[in-house]
Amino acid sequence: AEAYTFLDSPWDRYVAGDNRAISTRQKTGALLFFGKALCSKCHSGPLLTDQKFHNIGVAQFGPGKGEEAPRDHGRGRETGIHEDYFRFRTPPLRNCEVTGPYMHNGAYMELEDAIEHHVNPNYLLDRYEVDDYVDQEQVGSFYYVESSPLLYETIDLAQLPTKLSKKETRHIVDFLETLTAPKLLSRLEATLPTSVPSGLEVETVNY
Repeated sequence: AEAYTFLDSPWDRYVAGDNRAISTRQKTGALLFFGKALCSKCHSGPLLTDQKFHNIGVAQFGPGKGEEAPRDHGRGRETGIHEDYFRFRTPPLRNCEVTGPYMHNGAYMELEDAIEHHVNPNYLLDRYEVDDYVDQEQVGSFYYVESSPLLYETIDLAQLPTKLSKKETRHIVDFLETLTAPKLLSRLEATLPTSVPSGLEVETVNY
């Protein structure tokens, strides 16, 4: 795991005392992230994740999982506990600028859309349309299914911010971009094995 954890991003340099490592806009975004927007209630620690499970009301999009497919009941599928249904582990935000699509099922292609979902999950859940957020050529036969009433019942609204302007959302994206490690893709490519036990060919993807 250490091979994929780079802690030398502009944000790391700023925290270490380099005030010029990030821009004024990015600093504004950081203040929002750790303050008004409440992002750090779940996205905390060095990797920006509390490693806990939450339901933020993401639309049921994709192939689903297990016997419940095309639905994905998240943590509830493993525990059987009512409150755990549709909860998914908080993802780390390191390098999130280049690791889209976002949410556990790739429901959003853009960081701005993912952030806006956190602000008003019920509203966007009711109005989610795959064509509005997802590149159909990339998702192939994946599809959207009608949301279960249980999904609404277990949304963790207390964890979510109340209101953000478009400008504030953009500033948070500016901050998230500071979490990208320098020369990330070339450094990741250096970790690729030349072969795997199965004997299958190892392909690299050029961005």
